Amino acid sequence: MVMKSFTQASLIGACLSLMACGGTEATSQLSRSAIPNQSNNTIYRVNDGGTIQYIYANFDAKAGKEVGYPLECSNPLGLIKLIKATGFPTELLTSTKILKVDDEKYLELSVKSQPTLSCDNSAKTFYKSELDGKTKYFFADSEFSKTKLHMFGCQALVDAMGFKLENATAIDPTFIDQLSLFSVDDKDDVSCLSGTEAGAGLVWMNGQDETLTAAAGQTVFKSFTAQKPDSSLAQLGYSMKGNCDWLLTQVINGSVILTGQVPGNFYQPASCEIEIVAEKGTFYEAKKTLKLNGFELQCPSGFVKIDSSCVRPCDNGRLPGEEWLVDRGLYTCQADGTYGYKTITKFMRDPNSDRAGPENGITGNGLCEEKEDCVYIQVSNGRHWAKKDRKLYYTWWNAATYCDDKVYGGYSDWRMPTLEEYKAAYADGFSELNGALFADSFPGWAKDEADANNAYIYNFFRGEITPTIKGTEIRAVFCVRN
Repeated sequence: MVMKSFTQASLIGACLSLMACGGTEATSQLSRSAIPNQSNNTIYRVNDGGTIQYIYANFDAKAGKEVGYPLECSNPLGLIKLIKATGFPTELLTSTKILKVDDEKYLELSVKSQPTLSCDNSAKTFYKSELDGKTKYFFADSEFSKTKLHMFGCQALVDAMGFKLENATAIDPTFIDQLSLFSVDDKDDVSCLSGTEAGAGLVWMNGQDETLTAAAGQTVFKSFTAQKPDSSLAQLGYSMKGNCDWLLTQVINGSVILTGQVPGNFYQPASCEIEIVAEKGTFYEAKKTLKLNGFELQCPSGFVKIDSSCVRPCDNGRLPGEEWLVDRGLYTCQADGTYGYKTITKFMRDPNSDRAGPENGITGNGLCEEKEDCVYIQVSNGRHWAKKDRKLYYTWWNAATYCDDKVYGGYSDWRMPTLEEYKAAYADGFSELNGALFADSFPGWAKDEADANNAYIYNFFRGEITPTIKGTEIRAVFCVRN
């Protein structure tokens, strides 16, 4: 059904031109009493010329009498759905009293004065309005009146009549309460025997939003079930993320059931999150989330917790994974408390300069010997370091010129190192190359200047930086290239 949207001005104009618009009273008689659980309502069967018609008798509590709404649908299954939507048990239909159209009881129902509750609603318009702090839903039947509103008491009847909540045309509440452009009265309410109020969402019969901290070996059993306003079970789906392999998830008889036993390795920061989604992609879509957080790992005596694991520290107090340099090797504290050892590989012999020639008996043996140029490559950044000329010291100015003019190891693009390059080499254990690249000095000039008269020297044995006079002081010279 295509719903027409009204502005306040156009709707007022339309109403004033209609004879049906009206109320002469200053305010509406609205009591907003349509309810989803009106136990006094019932269904009557009426024999109309040999045809059985079903009448829904809506009890008007204010007047103390029943008002009859015909139930009509060309589809027998649709008719059954309508009857169920009122909350009346369909299995009791055959036991209800059959009235005749001339019976006094039938005449008291004023059936001909009420619109039908039907599957075919081409003459009806679906409305909503914000009243009493809630959204209320109505229909108007143009065959009777375009402005007399019948309030829905339950959502199941809205669905059975084919209306969609998202398609309801909004009415400014002042049109009802102050201007009386629409008539809303208790006697026109359509309550239901049972169900949930119009506009209500799903009802979760089982399951709720929860965040739990699991315990090792704990048995988990959770069930989720949701019910739609027409009392049928909602379609459920689910998604999982995190460490959920141990959890079994099944959909059984419309319920999502989660079962499993928390494994011993499900400790923090491990977690499992399950999202249960009901009626996905529909107006009623709703979800619940269950999050299971891992338990806190408790380590036995003699062990410490590192990165969520229990490990035994090494005898020297170092923790597993910790490394330290000793001479030319790298020691590692291992998880079982023992030591690992490996040769330093943060600097490697440059193969291009490791070639004194077969006539000298040296053909790339990886050693730094006197018969060949000696260049080492810093593995982390590919930077080349040339062997320091023994006992060679210069001022800062002459050191820069020396490196710029240097041709060594097959390379001619040497330069003075920066402080940052010294720091990176120090961090990679450059001092362990003592004997290969240098033997008589650790401090060397850096390219960085402190001011017009001073530049820095860097001691890569201790990682110290010292400003020194550029023009008179002499220091060792180290050259690098990229």
